[in-house]
Amino acid sequence: MQPRIFVSVAAYADPQLEYTLKNALQQADHPEALVFGVLNQTTNPKSDRLMLQAYPVRLMQITPQESYGVSWARAVIQSLYDNEPYTLQIDSHMVFERGWDTLLIETLNGLPGKSILSNYPYGYSRVGDTITLDCEVSPDTTLITRPMPDQGLTPDNLTLRFHSRHLPERQPVQGCHISGGFFFTRGDFLQEVPYDPQWYFHGEEQGLTLRAFTHGWDVYHIPRIPLYHLYKPMHVAHSGHHWNPRWKRPAEQVAHLEARAQKRLCDLVAGRPLGVYGLGNERSLADFTALSGIDYQACTIVEPAQFAGRFL
Repeated sequence: MQPRIFVSVAAYADPQLEYTLKNALQQADHPEALVFGVLNQTTNPKSDRLMLQAYPVRLMQITPQESYGVSWARAVIQSLYDNEPYTLQIDSHMVFERGWDTLLIETLNGLPGKSILSNYPYGYSRVGDTITLDCEVSPDTTLITRPMPDQGLTPDNLTLRFHSRHLPERQPVQGCHISGGFFFTRGDFLQEVPYDPQWYFHGEEQGLTLRAFTHGWDVYHIPRIPLYHLYKPMHVAHSGHHWNPRWKRPAEQVAHLEARAQKRLCDLVAGRPLGVYGLGNERSLADFTALSGIDYQACTIVEPAQFAGRFL
């Protein structure tokens, strides 16, 4: 019997939620081993609850106006975790390859120590049940997540934006960034590095990555990512964003949440006491800089030697 997988899904007024759950079950080798932890931030609570009862879901529902953002939602979902051996965190608008569960477990178990699989997945589009991938996926390359170019760090703003780059590798590559929209690891990660509800949107992945690394967890980017993400077009407002005007959220609330998250990252890097949401003591930020080329304390970014000149 395959060990159980706790699948964390934060859905924000997302019409793709049911399709994501259904596709994950249909494409899994062992659908009976899946349990979904879902925080459904919905304008249709009665119909959504009836619909979701058909799936193996531990469900919480609130209105979109009651939400404090995606990181807060993911922290709430972790309260639904029940010691499953594995955990997968995804967005609520994704589709899966056949046998995705077996591939992720076998890949993770082939890596040393405390490992996390994470990438920004390739994109897809869907019309009905017809899925079209945004690009041809090559087995000869691995997507590596790196800071976007021409960014700077300042002592009071350490937020970076990241993107994917192709590296000619057919094996997992140790990386330095966790994607909030896809990571797979052992379930005890959720207890050792619990999600910080005070993140908002920008900086969430950086904070999680630094905490995971200093607690002794290694991130690996994998050549074959067996799931795909529905991305919005560039420069198009997304109604599923917490701050979209559709939700009539007070501007001062959004500003407060953004400022709090920005300060949170600065406090984390400075080593200020954050309780269970602080840095670990197994590795240092200097160790992280040596791996990643990102020096948050000196506010510099360089390309590490293992990647320099190798990107396609």
